[in-house]
Amino acid sequence: MADGHSEGYEEIDLWELFMVLIKRFKLIAALFLVAVITAVIFNFFILPPVYESSLVLALPSGGRVGTNADGYLELAQSPATFRRIKDTLGFAENVEILRQHFTVELQRKVENGRTISEFIKVAALAGAPELTVEYCNAWLEAFDREVLLFMEEKLTREKSLAAQVLMQRTEELAQAEEELRVFDRNNPISLKEKELSVLEDELVQGEQTLRELQMTIPTDEARLKFLEETLAKEKETLTGNVGGTVYPDSSAAGVTSANVTILNPVYLNISQDLATTRARLVANQEKAKLLVKKNEDIQKKIEETREKIVSWKLERERLLRNETEAKRLYNEARGEYEAYLQTESNLLSLAKSRVVVEPALPQKPVGPRKLFNTGVAGILGLFAGVFLALFLEWVERSKQRYQVGQSG
Repeated sequence: MADGHSEGYEEIDLWELFMVLIKRFKLIAALFLVAVITAVIFNFFILPPVYESSLVLALPSGGRVGTNADGYLELAQSPATFRRIKDTLGFAENVEILRQHFTVELQRKVENGRTISEFIKVAALAGAPELTVEYCNAWLEAFDREVLLFMEEKLTREKSLAAQVLMQRTEELAQAEEELRVFDRNNPISLKEKELSVLEDELVQGEQTLRELQMTIPTDEARLKFLEETLAKEKETLTGNVGGTVYPDSSAAGVTSANVTILNPVYLNISQDLATTRARLVANQEKAKLLVKKNEDIQKKIEETREKIVSWKLERERLLRNETEAKRLYNEARGEYEAYLQTESNLLSLAKSRVVVEPALPQKPVGPRKLFNTGVAGILGLFAGVFLALFLEWVERSKQRYQVGQSG
């Protein structure tokens, strides 16, 4: 074994590596030429040309039954879309192979960091220029059909839900209106207010009468006291000789002074006035007592009536709010349902895609990329030659080390 080398293998420095490449130059060149010639033959004489055409379309508006850009992209790439394309074209291979002929991508136009429009771009590859345009048109037809089916299914589902909501809102509105009608029929607030007005007028009249009585009674009491005191000072009769009584102003025919006692007319008048005043005072006192009780009853009834009117009004306001809210919800549900009916009538236009860039007939193929593929093949052949040259050199040196070991 040579000195300065490790026991396992002999190291190769850069100069030795360069000399190895020079030594195996013919092998490297041969592999390089084989790779280049093979690439030229395949790219220029065997591989068929590949043409590409593309179209760009603006996303369907869709309205309330549409979807977002990612949803449309998913429809554009869906297996159902490509199965429809396969049926339209009569494509012999399976759907997965057909998908390899298409490239679908979502494009966004952005200004000031904000997306202002979105598009779907579809590129189709085929072996003939006319076929690329046919592929694009077939994809557009299939995509529009799948979008229409998607919107029809969504419309059917959401319109049915909107109809159910509308029916429920209609029932709620009818119930709220019926509750308000029943309440108004059983609780006539206007009649109760008229009853309250009558009670209030009656109370005002009673209080006025009571005030008048309360002003009259003290006067009668003072008058009664005055009359009693005055009557106590007056003599009941005028002085006479014999018994018997003759009232003043009465007829005295056949009566002689020997048997007549004459009553004091002042005493008589005061006595009559006293009796009248006393009777009036007692009557007024009793009337005042009854009137106080009556006014208290009327006041209590007024308070009860007011409380009832307030409670009725509060309840009616609550029922009216319920009716207003039910009507609002009904109008919303009706508007929603009518919007779906309007969408249904315009569904074809809503589902239609607007083509921004029409597919054009390609003038030259996009593949195979002959020069590029040839260059890549040459580089790969060169690397393969270098690798094979180094491998052969390693094998040869391994044999030499083995023979030296055997001879030693």
